[in-house]
Amino acid sequence: MPNSPQLPLDQTVPPSFPSPSGRGQGEGPSASCLESFTRYLAQERRISGLSITAYRYCIRTYLAHLRGIGIEPGQATRETVLVYLDGRRQNGLSSSSLFQATIALRHFYRFLLREDPTVPNPTQGIGLPKLVNKLPQPLTLQEMEKLLKAPRGTRFRNVRNRAILEVLYATGMRVSELTGLQIADLNLGEGYLRVMGKGSRERIVPFGSRAKEAMERYLAARAKKFPNVAEPLFLGISGNQLTRGGLWDQIKSCARRAGITHRVSPHILRHSFATHMLSGGADLRAIQEMLGHKRITTTEIYTHVEPEHLRRVWDRAHPRQ
Repeated sequence: MPNSPQLPLDQTVPPSFPSPSGRGQGEGPSASCLESFTRYLAQERRISGLSITAYRYCIRTYLAHLRGIGIEPGQATRETVLVYLDGRRQNGLSSSSLFQATIALRHFYRFLLREDPTVPNPTQGIGLPKLVNKLPQPLTLQEMEKLLKAPRGTRFRNVRNRAILEVLYATGMRVSELTGLQIADLNLGEGYLRVMGKGSRERIVPFGSRAKEAMERYLAARAKKFPNVAEPLFLGISGNQLTRGGLWDQIKSCARRAGITHRVSPHILRHSFATHMLSGGADLRAIQEMLGHKRITTTEIYTHVEPEHLRRVWDRAHPRQ
């Protein structure tokens, strides 16, 4: 997972957080408080590295706001939090980001309460904002075929990009999961990958013959270009681990080469995987397992099924037809 915080979880850092009176130890809402909060998220809440990064940003922004109005977190009231969130909304924060900020504040005050039960919790009774789902449309089968064929030639970059696209489409994995893969996670003979997902949940995801062929070509090119690099699985042109941002850039480049004019991202490939699997007759529970979703309701919003497909399924399966 690129740019994820590597937390020294075996170390304990004394917390530095504001007291209910508003006077914290040392710097009050200091960097050490934020670091202690980060360790709390990782150790006790078992939150993924990418979410931790997002929550850290949310709380850093909140603490800056409190400093601007001259109060400490222990002095904040329910009204303080509501005014802050409303200000963020008026400044153009999306519904999903506002949702995330509210969750981060809940975690933060639970952390403070864990350290000092006398700290008031101003997030008590504040509901989560309504989440407006604006999920991207998946690629069509024709667009997907064009995208997969976009990386041409025998250059290392193109061979690697073809393997990446085939694996993303075959497995539906998250971009951070793919960039975090190690050589040991690949079982080419059996055709599956061991994936470490959110919350450190491990799962096994199969892939088919097209992805296997692309991976075989990539591994041969990798061994030739970087014979002394053992891990990780996908490398940049300098031999280092391919980053999340680097992967995004490569996929956008492939989309342009394929003549796809609308937005294409690793997340859209994940949606495309789920949608095409469901349209092909896959069971929703199986898709949930392959995507690594904890709840099937999350899987449901990832899938876009055409009404014509639903009609065919109904005609084939309903006893009254």
